[in-house]
Amino acid sequence: MQTINFITAELSRRKLTQAALAERIGVHYSTVSLILNGKRQPSIKTAESLSEFIGCTLEDAFPDVHEKKMKLEAIRKRKSERMVNPKEIKNLRKEVKKLMIDLDMDRRGSLTELAERISTCFGRRISRNSLSMALTGYRAMASSHQILETARDILSSELKRC
Repeated sequence: MQTINFITAELSRRKLTQAALAERIGVHYSTVSLILNGKRQPSIKTAESLSEFIGCTLEDAFPDVHEKKMKLEAIRKRKSERMVNPKEIKNLRKEVKKLMIDLDMDRRGSLTELAERISTCFGRRISRNSLSMALTGYRAMASSHQILETARDILSSELKRC
């Protein structure tokens, strides 16, 4: 409610109408009216424009909208982290398989051992099946990417010791 009072006071101080404010921030005048009458919550973009109009941060002017924006940004970030370039995974897969051949690793036992070492690096359990799926291309996800990168690092350091 305090924000609405600030907006109203700023409109009076600048001798602007709600319609003029609406035009300035790129919304319909009825949207501004509904927001100022407390009948509608502003969108993130509108809230940002209104908070800029009264000269304060989005967090101070519209804390609920700011919280929604932060959650939305976190979701977008997680989603973008999950999107992995399939070509990069394919190259990693080839690199890990080549390292396994160079180290003359026995498929079954070595995969279990490698999965355990990857689990130690991740701090959570990575099964032999997860490693196997990452190596065979069953899944091209961020987890496959992480597993393959870790496997490459472990195998590379092992090859250097030989």
